Amino acid sequence: MKSYAQPAENLLRYKPWYVHGNELEIREIKPHGDAYVVRLTGINDREAAQIWKGRKIEVSRSVLPPAGTGEFYWHDLIGLKVVNAQGLELGRVSSLLETGSNDVLVVKTGSDGTDELLIPFIKDTVGDIDLEAGVLVADWPIDGL
Repeated sequence: MKSYAQPAENLLRYKPWYVHGNELEIREIKPHGDAYVVRLTGINDREAAQIWKGRKIEVSRSVLPPAGTGEFYWHDLIGLKVVNAQGLELGRVSSLLETGSNDVLVVKTGSDGTDELLIPFIKDTVGDIDLEAGVLVADWPIDGL
């Protein structure tokens, strides 16, 4: 299992875990490189574990600490309308990528949402984020839109 919590081991404190709304019964967790090996009740061999490969583990928002000032959980950013400094809509945040040097916003553009912009999630590029209004302002050119 790979954790996207910061730091990664924080995920071990957030329980219970769910997959598709079903609570997981965890028997054992141990570190394995930059990930974890998790043993679940009722899963006793590699073949049975394969059905869980690629699944996303979720936790209830209520078990997470509140985000600090100027901090955001990734899932809070998904779906936000992205506009540039001139107010032109660039698209909507569909996901984020962790690159090592900085996170990157994946913004779906166009009327059909099949094109995308990759916008660095850094102070020089991302300005105001208004979760209530559902808008993120990015200092980004409109070339190619």
